[in-house]
Amino acid sequence: MHYTLILSPKGQYLLKLIENANKLVPYMVLKQTLKIGNVASMINAVVKIGLAKMSVASVTNWIGLTQKQDEGMNLMQTIISTVLNWDIKELESRAAKLERERAQLGKDQLRILKEYTHKPQSEQDRIRKHSQTRSISIVTAILRDSRTESELTDIHHRKALEYLAIHLSIRDRKQLIQCLCKATPDHLTVSVREVIDAYEPVIRRMHKAVDLSATLSDFEYFLKDLIKLSKIHTDKQTGKSIVPTVGDFVQLLRKHQRASHVFLHQCCKNDKELTGWYLDWAKQAAEQFKQEEETNPNSQQQHDTARGGAGAAGKLTQPLQQLFVSLDQETQSRILPVLDSHSAFLDEMHAQSTARLAEVLKSPPSKNPAIAKIFATSNGNGNGNGKSSSRPNTPRPPSSRAPSPPPGQNDTDDINDNDNDNDNDNSENSSPIPTVSSSPGPGAFLARWQSLLDATPITPVTQTGPPKAASSPEVVQASATDVDGRKLVDFDTTTTDTNTSTTADTDTVDVNVDVQIGLGPREQQKQLKLVIDALGSSFRKLLAERGCYW
Repeated sequence: MHYTLILSPKGQYLLKLIENANKLVPYMVLKQTLKIGNVASMINAVVKIGLAKMSVASVTNWIGLTQKQDEGMNLMQTIISTVLNWDIKELESRAAKLERERAQLGKDQLRILKEYTHKPQSEQDRIRKHSQTRSISIVTAILRDSRTESELTDIHHRKALEYLAIHLSIRDRKQLIQCLCKATPDHLTVSVREVIDAYEPVIRRMHKAVDLSATLSDFEYFLKDLIKLSKIHTDKQTGKSIVPTVGDFVQLLRKHQRASHVFLHQCCKNDKELTGWYLDWAKQAAEQFKQEEETNPNSQQQHDTARGGAGAAGKLTQPLQQLFVSLDQETQSRILPVLDSHSAFLDEMHAQSTARLAEVLKSPPSKNPAIAKIFATSNGNGNGNGKSSSRPNTPRPPSSRAPSPPPGQNDTDDINDNDNDNDNDNSENSSPIPTVSSSPGPGAFLARWQSLLDATPITPVTQTGPPKAASSPEVVQASATDVDGRKLVDFDTTTTDTNTSTTADTDTVDVNVDVQIGLGPREQQKQLKLVIDALGSSFRKLLAERGCYW
């Protein structure tokens, strides 16, 4: 959560999408529906609320007059399309403003840039490759490919890049709406229905064992606290940026851990068979990672297994060894140093992640008053609304339900939350831009994911020049903007972690610091390509065979 919402340049924009979608979810209707005693009626009602489509074709299909594909959008698709359409309107407004400016580009140039967003993928890849090989910007490559005037001033080139980025963003959102909400056949609705049908036995037993309505309330309160905590803003009195740390997210989970404990306790107490299903599944999954031990406790293989070496792949260790042996001697000698180097890289990365995890678990509560206010009720209540929990201290039997809150209590909370949101929205434009300076938390796989993102080539800001790295400061700063062009946060690129070293050239990456989150090992990826080319197809076939249970 900290990595996605705080450290990521698009984190605050993603948080805005989550908040907008959360406001459109009818929690009250869902909670009342989950209180239906008959489990079949409850499942049917929830499915109708989320997946039923209201259109003429849907009504005629329900009557039996027609058997066409249901038209329109259901509630889930309506929420998705509404949130994305809000962004599309903001982006179209920015594009229209650029077209009306005095220092605007020519109409033909604007038309060509707009048409590029609708070209086939092969054409776009060809133009992007031309931009990288010739060391020119993507705008210059597009204009040259269309045999249009490509000599632009710096101001016009910067406006052209912004115009192209806006229309690419518009196209992405329209394609998401088309695929998720307007596609025929409706794969999203069918997929959700199939998931519900697959888990129907589990849902039936959980309905008898757990108060699902109270569970949804706990999730709603957790999501509200998560949104409040993740908002980065500037303190009006001190002028300092209020940035939550990894420890603050740990405190958030500790605040709401009682709700998960009650849920698990009710499952284990009221339905032994349901608990047995997941217990058997957990044991079967753990067996796949079981490491075979030698009879000699001092053997070298057992020592390597303990440190993540031979045998650390569990039941896949022997098949992986056979894949390596099947290669010719020349290929083995070529990829063996790469495998050893990557193994040492993974060991160091996991060691750093474990060390950061130990520090996070010991982290004290935040001293910032704005953040500490969110945790003020963590000791007395299990939920996040600051009131007494709707659940008693002991789990309720399956037949009992949570008492209803006093009339108007939840409505008052919603009104207060909306007032606070409106006050924040009105002061966003006047308040200074907050600065993000936070250390990464634990997560070895997050470091590898960030490395892939940082290795992405980005078009240069100038008309000529090599592609920029996605980890370069100017790219990171430019990514932290909202759809209306307003800068959400300012990333402090001067501060580094204790284990991170920086270089004078931000576009180059030191291989020795590849472990750190935010540094892309491009050279290491080139070396690993040798391993992928040699073992990639065989490894995919092995996973397909071992992952097939039918």
